[in-house]
Amino acid sequence: MKTLKKGCKGDEVKTLQKLLNKEGYNLVVDSDFGQKTHDALVAWQKAHGLVADGIVGPKTWAALGVKENVGTKPTKDIHIIMNYGHAKSTPGKRSPLYSTLSKEDQAYFAKYPQFGTDRYYEYLSNRVIGRQITASLRERGWNVHEIEQTGPNGLTEIANATNKICKQYGKDKCVFISVHSNAAPAKDNGWANAKGWCIYTTKGQNKSDKLADYIYKYANEYFVKQDKRSIRKGLADGDPDQEANFYVIYHCNCPGVLTENFFFNDKDDLKYIVSKEGQNSIVRAHVMGVEDFIYKELLK
Repeated sequence: MKTLKKGCKGDEVKTLQKLLNKEGYNLVVDSDFGQKTHDALVAWQKAHGLVADGIVGPKTWAALGVKENVGTKPTKDIHIIMNYGHAKSTPGKRSPLYSTLSKEDQAYFAKYPQFGTDRYYEYLSNRVIGRQITASLRERGWNVHEIEQTGPNGLTEIANATNKICKQYGKDKCVFISVHSNAAPAKDNGWANAKGWCIYTTKGQNKSDKLADYIYKYANEYFVKQDKRSIRKGLADGDPDQEANFYVIYHCNCPGVLTENFFFNDKDDLKYIVSKEGQNSIVRAHVMGVEDFIYKELLK
């Protein structure tokens, strides 16, 4: 089944309308993806914990009970390298204890134990969200390699593993993504007041800046326009990404970026990170941005 959105027409739209009607929506089955079909779909996506974007992609088709036929892989020659930042032993990289919060906030975070039970741990979050990105990319047919820090020389370990893949398949056929969340100087009980998503490349202009631009485009779509969150920009060199020579992207031989997916020691940002809404938007921004970059830059 192909991806559908408002304005599409045809048999796949008819199938969608019939499926939504089985869920209780009274749509005219006319094979025309108009406003009423869009509104019904968005309502259904919200009710089922999906990204409520009015687009029928693989996850929405699957949730509707239709096995998505992805066919052959988009290309067997492209390799996406996913790095889930930090190890359990990495110092810091965790929120203040939840016990410093109100009972209401403690109850909220208790609903998301996969991120930590006593506090938020970044190494857990990077894996929870990063693996969802990986699963979505694989579902869409891409080759994805997972790299995690396991030893004391973690940054070197990540860079070496990344470049081994680049050497095997060709650096022009590889993309590197390192998933993180951010922290700010502490204030009350270790908590901070800092918000927003950002993406890093190394200093100077190269293909990594293009990769960041594509991910940023979808971050703006999902975080800002849809979820009313904020994005941090570094416009000094004319594009929105921040620039820093972080080890894993500086020593990466292929286009690579490091994403900071909101601030884990800001209570409001942290609620968004762990929420299903936040997870869905973070995953979708990465997946759509990476795909756009591959199709429009690597395969053009």
